[in-house]
Amino acid sequence: MKKHLLLALIIGCAVGTILSEHEYKHKINDDEFSKTFMYTHPANQNLSMMQAGWHTFIYNKKTKNKTAAQFISFYEESLPNLRTGIYFLPVVCSNKVEVRGDNANDVLDRDVRSEWLRIDSDTFTGSLSLYPKQKQFGIRADIHQDLGNILNISLFEDYWINFSLPITIVENDIGFQQHDIGGKPAFDAEGPHDLFEAFNQSEWRYGRIPTKKLTAIGLSELSIRVGRAYLARDNFQLIYYSGLNIPTTTKNNPKYLFDAYAGNNSNIGFITGVNFNLQTNRDTNCFYCCVFANLESTFFIRDTQYRTVDLKHKPWSRYLLFNKKGGPPDQLIPGVNVLTLKMRVRPYTMLDFSAGWRVGSDWFEGEVAYGIWGHGDEKVRPLCHFPEIYGIAGTGELPDHTATSASKSTIKEQADNDRIPTLDCSGSSPTIVCKETFVTIDKKDLDFKSAASQSAFVHRFHMCGSFLNKCDIFDAFLSVGIYYEAPQNNAALNLIGVWAKCGATF
Repeated sequence: MKKHLLLALIIGCAVGTILSEHEYKHKINDDEFSKTFMYTHPANQNLSMMQAGWHTFIYNKKTKNKTAAQFISFYEESLPNLRTGIYFLPVVCSNKVEVRGDNANDVLDRDVRSEWLRIDSDTFTGSLSLYPKQKQFGIRADIHQDLGNILNISLFEDYWINFSLPITIVENDIGFQQHDIGGKPAFDAEGPHDLFEAFNQSEWRYGRIPTKKLTAIGLSELSIRVGRAYLARDNFQLIYYSGLNIPTTTKNNPKYLFDAYAGNNSNIGFITGVNFNLQTNRDTNCFYCCVFANLESTFFIRDTQYRTVDLKHKPWSRYLLFNKKGGPPDQLIPGVNVLTLKMRVRPYTMLDFSAGWRVGSDWFEGEVAYGIWGHGDEKVRPLCHFPEIYGIAGTGELPDHTATSASKSTIKEQADNDRIPTLDCSGSSPTIVCKETFVTIDKKDLDFKSAASQSAFVHRFHMCGSFLNKCDIFDAFLSVGIYYEAPQNNAALNLIGVWAKCGATF
């Protein structure tokens, strides 16, 4: 009875943790747009993949050294989803962005003014779409050791330590496509001639939209877990563990949108988790049937990264042109160079949960389960003071022959130059006139949310089969599995993946 009450408590804690993670509950089913960074699920961090076939061997070991190892190969790729492209685009209702010059046909229907992109043709027409795709594949090694066998102290009899070493290859393709290009600039004109060139200008140090795949490869992290088997007998298991996730790869490169990175984007994480397995049938001569649940939560500590922001209520304003106050006219500084800042990033918590049924015998075990993966909103803040010297570029020049600003401009339109009412006392009676002035942007104008990965909530379904070999000298297993991940909003990818692994105790 006590055992069942304890298992019920674990389930309640798991459900409570999932519900408490809903910083993002108000975001579910709400698609995001005009974002500059997306956190993607590392393929090697799959709790179902790690536990399948392996769970019984590591906790019910009869071998002398009480050591176990498993080696996993995995592959996953994203499925086509129009909503994913909207995450990076300036409009929320379509995956197609219309780009027009000031004198082009249908200029009122445009989403982006081509002159902001330095396309030297006011009759330019075209459109662009994004179809982000990702592939992740690699191998992972897990080494598991009972501490009681090493330390020979009764206090540590049920404790263990586990090391995980994944090598991952990540391929990101933002799927940049351009359509219906017309009104191109003259062949010998300076500047870009189409949208591919426009979003990959050499003057842009950040925020480019690549036309090629971006790849990252390496040992994504070292994970160390220490836990205790409170119950590990036959098919009854209750396990608790905690650990540390140590990154070993580089961070996301802000030069490109949807850049490839392996692991957790170089964030250090603290891991806590519980696993339980409960046999539901009494007679196990032919087969056993179990229900199980696994929960793992990783809390990431804050980190410093470069991120690109938009201005508040102005999607894609990072692609506007800017002038510096007091500088010469027509400086036309790329907005991505001005609005990319060194940030303090707080990723907070990532959650991985799965629950389902296991049916097995002496030589085989099958598993079907439903799971959840998710994370809350990132929080970003600049590390340094933002210089209040830049304004959205206007036209012409001020009376003192310096640059103008047009602070009301958006990525769709260039507004009139900024003016302020001034009392003119030069005549016979005072009059109010509007004089051109320069309006700078400040920290309050920055939309930090645009630079943060938005919360994601993903449903996962998986099934697998494990072939078991149990003998007096060693136990071994071979497992294969398949899974599918369906996001509930567009801040995560729609994925399908497979894995195969083998392992043994010795």
